[in-house]
Amino acid sequence: MGDSTVVSENSQRTPAQEVSRVIELAKELQDSASSLISTTSREEEALRQRVLSLDAHINRLRSSIASSVKKRDIDSKGTEKPEEELYRANYLLSEGDAAAFIPSKSHGRFLTMYLGPINVHATRKDVKLNVKEEYNSFRDRTAYLFLFFPSLLLMLRSLMWDECLPALPVQLYQAWLLFLYTGLALRENILRVNGSDIRPWWIYHHYCAMTMALISLTWEIERQPDCAQKQRRIQLFLQWAIMQGVAMLLQNRYQRQRLYTRIALGKAKRMDVVWGETAGVEGQLLLLCPILFILQGFEAYLGTLLLKTGLAGVASEWQVVTCGILLIIMAVGNFANTVQTLVAKSRFKAKTEEKMAPTIAIASAHTKPQHGHKPLFPAVEEEGVLKKRNEELERELKRSLEREEKMRLELQRTWARLKVAEEAEERLCFQLGELEAEAVDQARAYRARMLSLMDQLSAAQKLLQAASISVPLSQ
Repeated sequence: MGDSTVVSENSQRTPAQEVSRVIELAKELQDSASSLISTTSREEEALRQRVLSLDAHINRLRSSIASSVKKRDIDSKGTEKPEEELYRANYLLSEGDAAAFIPSKSHGRFLTMYLGPINVHATRKDVKLNVKEEYNSFRDRTAYLFLFFPSLLLMLRSLMWDECLPALPVQLYQAWLLFLYTGLALRENILRVNGSDIRPWWIYHHYCAMTMALISLTWEIERQPDCAQKQRRIQLFLQWAIMQGVAMLLQNRYQRQRLYTRIALGKAKRMDVVWGETAGVEGQLLLLCPILFILQGFEAYLGTLLLKTGLAGVASEWQVVTCGILLIIMAVGNFANTVQTLVAKSRFKAKTEEKMAPTIAIASAHTKPQHGHKPLFPAVEEEGVLKKRNEELERELKRSLEREEKMRLELQRTWARLKVAEEAEERLCFQLGELEAEAVDQARAYRARMLSLMDQLSAAQKLLQAASISVPLSQ
């Protein structure tokens, strides 16, 4: 009986009542969504305040420790462990999920000029990693092109163009350089906003390279007569570009894996990227540093040659002098940053050796005989005791080497597992992003359908009202 009563009530409900019911449900849904958004916003704001407070507290502790060491109130050796703990806390804060609530760095005038006043700070970790991977892919692609284009121009110059470059291919190459350096500068500014510790000089370096490429587009490409002599500076620039491409390939090849290792050890952030010589180890730097120094010297020589040519009146265009000055500035800046990196690495190595000095001293004390003390064993037994001790030390050294080899193999296996886990995490983040995007699309489609239904119901309500007015009162 109850079910039949409900069915009869639903069947007796008029279209106008159905419209009113749908409108009430839509209002309830809107109120629920507004309440959820308001609650989430309050919780996010409270969490953001806690993150900012903790970050400020960490900075105050660091300043307090530094001032105490400076005033010699605390021994510097006693502050090593607290500093490591503070670094670990800061790393968890900046690399964990709480990093989404840390205010981003200033976008700067460059991003504002190109993109306008939009926020490029990503709150989701998978989006940040996608930005970084896209930057690495862009660098890998452009490194090969950086090597291919100037090589092709020099080859065609010798085989087809009779040692005289046409203007159009050179200007197309300069336009590609302008696109390349602009793209790198934009991506690096976005990475910096999202937490990457990329050195500011490399961004300024790309600003200078952008300016030089733009000026080179207005540079007249002189031809016959005496074309080879007039285009000598262009030939040198293309040779320098080939060396730059080789250096970029070596950096991408040798330093990317080292950067992943530093990230796994907590010595670098997940958003850090490889540029210059910031992630090399000793064996890799022995190969990279000579190439980088030769490249920087060649760059300075080319800039000096252009500057001398412009000031001597051989080529009086203002482009010659400006490009020469920019090349010298970039060469000096690159050299200074390379030396700064090598000095920082040597200081870190010296600090590590200083920490290991007490351990080495203790080990040396056990292996060397102590002078000024009476022998513990008679002279007849001393040789046998020393021989036995040497055998024990050799066995201990052998066991240590075996343990070190096992640890090295275990570290390699751990690195392989970590790399697989990182790839799985990236795939999972990408899948979650796709699912979230699909859910957002479905919600938008549902909202559009609901709005369409409300419009249809509103139109039906108006028709019903019009029909009720036209019905005779007698009916």
